[in-house]
Amino acid sequence: MPSNPKTSKDWAYDFASELSMEAMLEALEKAGPWTWTQRENYVEGSYLNTRPAEGVHIKINEHPQAFVDRGDQAGFSALLRTRSDDPAFRQELDQTLIELLKRVGASELVAIDPYD
Repeated sequence: MPSNPKTSKDWAYDFASELSMEAMLEALEKAGPWTWTQRENYVEGSYLNTRPAEGVHIKINEHPQAFVDRGDQAGFSALLRTRSDDPAFRQELDQTLIELLKRVGASELVAIDPYD
């Protein structure tokens, strides 16, 4: 069962998008309110990263194309982590991210288990 921001300090979503990682970065930056950066490492490859508040880390990873068959759409996952014990704060983070993803054209948004 996927984690829930009301009861957990980390939770995640799977979603589809027609945007490339670079185009998504640009769209997220335009949409605000958070500042995003594109990073890369050996294990995860390229991903988007934001730290909108003290103790909060949100990242967006693109799935390898073979992971999920979405036709022309790329598959992505978003992971939210916070040290906050405040369920209302976690809910606010969650709502802000969901709204941002919708504003940049994300579709098929589904809660999934957190990942590393």
